[in-house]
Amino acid sequence: MRNLHTPKNEDADEIIIAPQAQEHAGISQPALSQPEQAAEINTKKDHQRSHSHSTLSKAPSPATAVNSISAATRTARASHQFGRFMRVLPALFVLCSLRLIAPHPSIEIYRQSLLKKTMVFQNTASCPFQNATESLIINSENSWSINANAWVWRNDNHSEPLRIPKPKRRPAITERFDEATRNETTVVLYGSSHLRALYFHFVRLHRGEQLNVALEDKVRLVASGTIPFSIKCDPDKSGWKSGNYGVDLPNCGPPKSRVVEELGPGVAIGFKTFLHTPDADDLFLEFLRDNNLRHPTVLMFDIGVWGARGNRTGSNRTRQIMSYEQEIEYYLDWIYTSFPSSLKVFIRDTNTSEQERAIIEKYLRGVVMNDERSFIWRKDLLVKNKVRRIPCGHGCEGPLLHVMAIRFFKFLHTLSPSGCSSE
Repeated sequence: MRNLHTPKNEDADEIIIAPQAQEHAGISQPALSQPEQAAEINTKKDHQRSHSHSTLSKAPSPATAVNSISAATRTARASHQFGRFMRVLPALFVLCSLRLIAPHPSIEIYRQSLLKKTMVFQNTASCPFQNATESLIINSENSWSINANAWVWRNDNHSEPLRIPKPKRRPAITERFDEATRNETTVVLYGSSHLRALYFHFVRLHRGEQLNVALEDKVRLVASGTIPFSIKCDPDKSGWKSGNYGVDLPNCGPPKSRVVEELGPGVAIGFKTFLHTPDADDLFLEFLRDNNLRHPTVLMFDIGVWGARGNRTGSNRTRQIMSYEQEIEYYLDWIYTSFPSSLKVFIRDTNTSEQERAIIEKYLRGVVMNDERSFIWRKDLLVKNKVRRIPCGHGCEGPLLHVMAIRFFKFLHTLSPSGCSSE
């Protein structure tokens, strides 16, 4: 039987069945007399008036009702928006992670455009470049020590030590450059005075001279300009700090370049100043073309030691002020466009600000990581782990650069036909 309304008496355990429910249930009601019926009707009317008055007294005012509805609506909306945010929160974490890991879109596009320019030359080297670069790898756990006769360097805990004799203590190390190249591998260096200091050690190692011996002027004088310290070029005589070398060629003269006859017929070096120096870069290409070195086997660069030219101006091509990123893009594009078939060694130096190093690293990694014909040589790791008592001159000239010279000669020997595998 369906119970339509069964209110419970709070003061007793019995269930009181409403009259309407009794009627539906078929329970008969006792007959009332006429006075009783009149009293019953009056009682119902009083109950209805009391219920109506109670309801009206409890009803809120229109303003209160509106405010209550608005507050409830705002709460509901806020709850809904928070729920939507929580649903998309995992996706936001994923996107942020990808943003941190993936290269910047503009750098990725830039990298792809450079790789397309060099893709046709990917298999033209006489030896696999990635095998040869094992001689250039410098591990982060490399270490230095000193004994009575030599500075001792280990690339890691398991490698054989490389001893650099101290001057006037033991005979110098001799490694013939022409034996490493068999005069079949051409090498071009293009960089700052730091790269020039490494070239000095190439010459000393080739001759079997002590690592601090003075070299003749024709070897040393590879300068940033042919009119040094002129008032119009460098009024403060501060060199790279305020000079216009490589930018204002009429007043500074072009940076010097030379064929390094001391190392053989296929070796040259040119001085590179700031990142964006298109006029000087074109002159260097012309110099290489005149000496049959336009497309060398190996190219070595140091990037950003002088930094960006900033507000320095010269010809029409350098009137526009460029950002550091724009100058980096220009220089890397010039390298990959001008030397598509060459094996490229980029020296990661330490003579830049932390911000500049981060920008250089970002662009170099974006270009080099998928190009098997390019390599970043970690000179910075040698400097970082150097013992304080080991001498470190300009560009860290001394035992450190002598280690790099020995490793580079070994790298060249691997590239030469006699060092190639049969594959």
